[in-house]
Formats: sequence, C-alpha cells, structure tokens
Amino acid sequence: MATFLCRRVLTGSCRTLGTHLAVSRDIASCIRTGLLVSQMKQKHDSANKTIEVQIDPERLKEIEESPSGWVPPTETPPDLPFFLKRSKMNNLPVYTDYKAGGTRHITVIRKIKGDLKALECLLHDKLDKDLVIQINELTGQVKIKGNHKDKVVSILKELGF
Repeated sequence: MATFLCRRVLTGSCRTLGTHLAVSRDIASCIRTGLLVSQMKQKHDSANKTIEVQIDPERLKEIEESPSGWVPPTETPPDLPFFLKRSKMNNLPVYTDYKAGGTRHITVIRKIKGDLKALECLLHDKLDKDLVIQINELTGQVKIKGNHKDKVVSILKELGF
C-alpha cells in the first residue's frame, strides 16, 4: 500500500489528506534520495564510457579536397554500435531547429539505428563534455542544445557515414 501511495505522490496524483499522505511523502522522499540518485549515478557512469574510433587518414584527405564539402559514405559501413542512414538527397540527417522565436537553437540528428548511448558518448568525447544531449530511442533521434551542425557533420564524415 505504501509503495502505491508513493508512486501516486511522485506523479502528483495523490490528493488525499491525513496520515497516509504524510507516510507516503516520507517514503517518497526516501525513494527520491535513494533510488533516483542511484539511477542518476548509473546513467552518469554509463555516459562516461569512451569509444575508441580509428579515422582513416585517406578519408580526411578526401574530405579536405572536396570543394563542396560533400563526401560519399565509405563502401563498408564503420564498425560502430550505431548506424546513420542518409537522406534521399544523400546528405547526412543533421538539422538545426529554432525554438522560442529563434532564440533557442537545437541540433537534431535523425535516422539513427542501433545504440544511441554510444553516439552520445562519442559526441561528448569529440565535442565537449558539458554538452546537453537528449536521446529519443523511440524515434531514433539525438538532440543537442546549441548550434553544432557543422561540427557534428564533420565528425560523422570522418567516421565514414
């Protein structure tokens, strides 16, 4: 009964008054400080994993010599736990969204298959440790706070996508 009340308090749907609410608030605070903190530590520890990536120097030379910046994907897909499918026009699916009247910039990577956490770790290693990154497993999208489109596209080209 107490855990049921805790869930209701955590979701904000408990409207009863009396001793049950006081008991459930105490249990809810224990759950918040105990379970949720341990879940956050697990998420933080999993985000600190590093992925070793070998970048071919010929690929870098090919990217530099391209006058338009467009480079075809490598013939063999890179050996990574995730894969990006290119768009119909054969471009990388990296876009910039503008929210809140154009004052908030969000970089969106779409069409991702596989382990999105691995991509998040790779972006943290290559770009910045303090990036705010949101993963949506259902739609296969990664959202990054700020306008990082050019950096993300160059990283993905170097990897062979």
